[in-house]
Amino acid sequence: MVKLNKTKKRLVRLFLITVLGFVFATNSNASSKYEVATFIRNTVLGGSLSGKTLWMSDTSISISGNPVARDVLPQMPAYNLPYPRTWVVMIDDVPTGNFGHPCRWVFLYDNNLSAYQVIPGKQFPPIITLGTTILNFECRDFTTLGTEACMPVETLSVLKTGPKTKEPVLFKDCLYAVLISGGLNPDLNFRYYGANLIRVYQILADCGFPATNIFAYYADGSDLDLDNADGDNDRHTGTSEITGAATQENIANKLTDLCGTLNPERDVIFVYVTNHGMDNWGAPLWDMDGLGADTSEIMAPEELGDWTDDCQVRRLFFVLDQCYSGEFLEPLSDTHHSRSAVYTAVSDEQYSCRSDYLNDWDNNDPATTTMNDMHDFVELPDCYGQTQTPGMAEGTPGMGNTVLCFCWAPFMDHLRAEIMNLRIHIWWPPILSYTDTSHYYLHPNGVSRVVHGTAFDPGDGLLEIPIEMMELNLYENHSAFGPYRIIESPLKNSTGRVKALQTGIQYPAESFFDVYLEILTETSPLGILVTKDPLRFQATVDTLFPLDTMYVAQDTIMLYRINSQEGPPVGRIVGADYVLRGRFDGTIISPSSYMILGNIGDILTVSVNAEPGHEPPYWYQVYGPGQTSGSGMWIWQADAPGEHRVVIQNAPAGDSLAQSCAFSVQIGAKTGDTNGDGIIDVGDVVYLINYLFKTGPAPFPLASGDCNCDDNVDVGDIVYLINYLFKGGTPPSC
Repeated sequence: MVKLNKTKKRLVRLFLITVLGFVFATNSNASSKYEVATFIRNTVLGGSLSGKTLWMSDTSISISGNPVARDVLPQMPAYNLPYPRTWVVMIDDVPTGNFGHPCRWVFLYDNNLSAYQVIPGKQFPPIITLGTTILNFECRDFTTLGTEACMPVETLSVLKTGPKTKEPVLFKDCLYAVLISGGLNPDLNFRYYGANLIRVYQILADCGFPATNIFAYYADGSDLDLDNADGDNDRHTGTSEITGAATQENIANKLTDLCGTLNPERDVIFVYVTNHGMDNWGAPLWDMDGLGADTSEIMAPEELGDWTDDCQVRRLFFVLDQCYSGEFLEPLSDTHHSRSAVYTAVSDEQYSCRSDYLNDWDNNDPATTTMNDMHDFVELPDCYGQTQTPGMAEGTPGMGNTVLCFCWAPFMDHLRAEIMNLRIHIWWPPILSYTDTSHYYLHPNGVSRVVHGTAFDPGDGLLEIPIEMMELNLYENHSAFGPYRIIESPLKNSTGRVKALQTGIQYPAESFFDVYLEILTETSPLGILVTKDPLRFQATVDTLFPLDTMYVAQDTIMLYRINSQEGPPVGRIVGADYVLRGRFDGTIISPSSYMILGNIGDILTVSVNAEPGHEPPYWYQVYGPGQTSGSGMWIWQADAPGEHRVVIQNAPAGDSLAQSCAFSVQIGAKTGDTNGDGIIDVGDVVYLINYLFKTGPAPFPLASGDCNCDDNVDVGDIVYLINYLFKGGTPPSC
């Protein structure tokens, strides 16, 4: 045995004391986790842990090395641990809620638990850092003390790939979906987020979304079996349908790509977000570096809005199932989202619980229930004493009054339309020489383009067809108001529907259009007049877009100058009648009007042209004067006065599937041919004298009697016509 002298013994004793002191300083606890939880229950919470969970550090933490407890948001305040050895605890007052609900952080002195601090908050479980090391902090199971069970988190895994065993029942290649769940990190990625993705994926697949059109961004990109094609109800076996990690880059790239490449007249995008919610921040995605969610790992409402600005699709639906999701309503329904409808689980000031919104939302069939009705059906219970109030907004009223799961028709119905008896009152300072009581009866005509969806049963047995007016372009040169054009607003969408009146029978049906109008005046100082509210045209119809059926609008709609919509109105529309005069698959390309004007003897031509992809092999004329070549050129040397209707279609007469182009031809007599017999002679002088002095019939058209071209028909025209016939004067020609 080696003997040590007294000096060496003292050194060894000092070394052992130092080592043991270090060990006890870093690993020894005066209290256990169970003792800490018991103290929290009895002292901090007054004897009950009911309805709560406890998050806790693994051990008490030495202040050596300056450990810091902070929020998962690095932007939030950080706290230095107050005691030499500190237990860090979070009391979760709403354990089934998403982020943002009430909670309390508690710091306790290990050697004397009665020394503690409570910091109230409504944010998130803290991250505890010691230098660059993140210490473990998680929900602890103290159900024996009366706590709620910890929320189960998802096991992140990689699936083996294999063949699918089934495909969706229907395929509708116009339907696209982007599903998003961040979850933040492994401790907070609650299991029901993955379950929500699975439920929504299968809802979409059942109503026709092709698997190739559903893009799912989840956590760190770990696999989930969303379609359960193998039938084992295990999300961790089978083939994964996850597209990638829930990162800003992945989501932004997919949404901007879809919005820029899809068909704006038929395609639909559905965006679903299930996540934690962050008050005034948006949705956390995945914390890629594990140091908390910085701004590049959060999807703010404005960012989701930017990625979908002016999205070129038929409909853009958002469903946001998270706390404070009401923050997304305004950015996703602004002027850059005119085709969107947005639905949120709660308001911008409320937290949500589990899957309460989705539980109610998917109790309906999205193939037969409109999106607005799906949302209206939701009735949420209170979330730990706080009301949950779902939110909804539309970029244009009516965007959500359609079902999710159908494709809009890939073609448009082109209609010749006119608005008859449009009654407009103006009280803005005088237009030209008119007073502030000026009122006008307008009668413009031109083209209307309408797209419609397929008929569906919304659940009441009455078939329904959604419709939307894509273009209205009507023109008139009014004798008092001057030349003007009426168009459908390029900024707001004009929608409507056709709905059957009897169960099982599609027609008769009620039909309406809600049309946002703009009146473009050419000579008036008013410039462009707009309506802030739609003018509703209504009719009972016996077919889709019936010709010559009058849609009547009886509402009073205020008119505003386009740059002064917040100021007082300058006029109003007090009623109108909208009539469809023709239907066609093609468009008239020459001349650019659906009312062709001419006189006896004129040679008139019209060229009919179909849209690309709709060209028929042959055009057929089925009604009216003149002749049409197979290539679509109509020609007629006018030989009869009056209004004539011409119908040209893409299939022979009697074909029930044919689509047609219809236009009108108004033929008047030549100037001077007042009796319309095709010859200018003394009979026209007698006819004009009888009209002016003996109450005889007027020339048709009246302008044929304006021989001297002064815009009036009077005795001067008789003199002019006599001079031409008997004194070698100039022929009438206006």
